[in-house]
Parts: sequence; structure tokens; C-alpha cells
Amino acid sequence: MGGNADLSWLGAHEGQRWRLDAGTIDARFSIQPTGKPAKIATAHAIVEVVGTMFTLATDRTSTRLAMREGRVEIVAADHAARLSCKAGESAIADATGARLDVLATSPFSGFSLVDADADRALAGYDPMPDGTIVKLSALPTRSITIMVRLAEGAAAPASARLLLDGHLHRIERPPYSMMGNRFLDAARSVPDFRSWKPPLGRPVRIEAVPCSDPVGAKPSGPPVAATFRFEP
Repeated sequence: MGGNADLSWLGAHEGQRWRLDAGTIDARFSIQPTGKPAKIATAHAIVEVVGTMFTLATDRTSTRLAMREGRVEIVAADHAARLSCKAGESAIADATGARLDVLATSPFSGFSLVDADADRALAGYDPMPDGTIVKLSALPTRSITIMVRLAEGAAAPASARLLLDGHLHRIERPPYSMMGNRFLDAARSVPDFRSWKPPLGRPVRIEAVPCSDPVGAKPSGPPVAATFRFEP
């Protein structure tokens, strides 16, 4: 598990037990023993884990779960409600611990490869399907970055948590790119992208988690993820 959070280990009786009192974690669990799911408790809910990847965040008002892989059960703290949450879905338990909502759509639709000198998406890579192989020698520039695409008609979230190979890479405000950007106008409508050097010769997994706050602490919908490969 990774993240900046107040997380406590409670033991392993009938499965791993954790307590998240504040903050956000990015978690990846291998398949758990039958009948012994790992459990992470917050003030509002209990997340039962069989084997999955997810982001879990909590504060004084709610607990928010964003699934990336697998499936978990989230149970209201008063046990009045139980919800199964699968990859591509999010769930929220409010401060009463009795209400769970499913948010089944993401404001993000995928990724684009951007020419960081020209500040525009490269032809043939807008969008970049999962599994795309990029030969850098075939591109018109070596100054590139990856930008998160907004879904058609979606409002831009306040920020996005960008993960590289499962680890937090950076937190970005719109437009969301791997090395950030500055703006060329006072209205902040013309971005100037910074170049990013991707790892070469191996699969690279990139994930974007939409967040409702400017510092990436409150996931607000399902993430999008894709794996790319960059070759010289």
C-alpha cells in the first residue's frame, strides 16, 4: 500500500485488518485466502478485499472508494448497507455510515500523446489505445508528454492523481499531463506543456484518478488506466 494517510495495522485474525482514520491510500492486494478477506475500516465504512487495486480516501465527512482492478465489498459502518464495487466503479459512504452511492462513470476517457513543443496532440496518438507501442524515432519530435483526455461533455475535475506503474507520480490540475504545464495567457486557456521522458523498453502503466479538490485528496469517480510501451 502507498499514500499519505493515518493508517494503522490491527492484526491478522481471520484476515488482515487495517484502520484508516484520515487521508488517502493506493492499495494493491494479492488474492486473499478463502473466507479470510482483508478489511480496511474507516469511520464510515468497512472495505472487504479479496484481491484488487483501489484508492481509498476518508475525512470527517465521508469515505470514498475508487476501484481500478478486481472487486471489493464496502459495508456501512452501522452495517445497514452493503455494496459490491467492481473495476471502473466508485462508492461513497457518508458521515452517517448508512448510505452508499455508486458513481459508475469517469470524467476521463483515456490518454493522448502530446508534442510538448507545439502543445498539441500528435496525429495517430489522439487517443492512445491501451497497449499502444510508441517508437520515438518515428515521431516528429522527442519532446513529448501524455495528457489525460476528458470524456465528451464531462466537466473537468479540480485535479487528477497521476500514477506511474502503481505509484503516485504527481497531482495535476487541468489540463492533466505527466510533467505539468504553465499557461501562456491570463485566462489559463493556452497551456505550455513540459516534456516528459518515458521509461524505455518495458510496459508502462499510467493511471488517472479524478479528484474533487485541488490537491488530489478526494477521488470523485472511477479512474482510467492504460499500459503503453516506448521504444527508442
